Amino acid sequence: MSASAMITRMAIALTMKIAPARHAEWTRAALAEMDEMPPDAGVDWALGLVIAAIKLRFSEPSMMFARAALATVAVVVTVDWTTANDTISLATLIVAAGTLGFRYPERKLPSTAVIGTALLVAHGVGDVWSWARPFYQCKALTASEFLLLAALIFPSAAGVNAGVGLRALFTSGA
Repeated sequence: MSASAMITRMAIALTMKIAPARHAEWTRAALAEMDEMPPDAGVDWALGLVIAAIKLRFSEPSMMFARAALATVAVVVTVDWTTANDTISLATLIVAAGTLGFRYPERKLPSTAVIGTALLVAHGVGDVWSWARPFYQCKALTASEFLLLAALIFPSAAGVNAGVGLRALFTSGA
């Protein structure tokens, strides 16, 4: 078996695993088209199927909270690491947590946990890999600084609960 045939088979198997069940017909149709492809285009076609299957998986409604949480964490960490202003970082954290709470009121606990520990984990990674530290941090964090970062769970919880409360306020009159 040639290397391209092996890559094609692995990509097809991966597509079958990744593609959501509700798109099984699409997967079968795409694989049926594969038989009509010229042999030299099989790898490109199969890798395209993998990319399409990943896009389908991440567009599933069940993945929307995960995508929103990852985007929110990215914003919080980026703002914290590009400014040395703690007030701006804290305000961003509270607004981001509130946004998640407003959009996903049924997921208060995961929202609080994800946003509240984002900076703690990011700074921990920065201490493990010194090249990954924010520009303003020249040395590893002390234990008391890590405790301070862990305490960010409280403003995160306040932000999430404020978002949930605002949503309840806006939807109660509707």
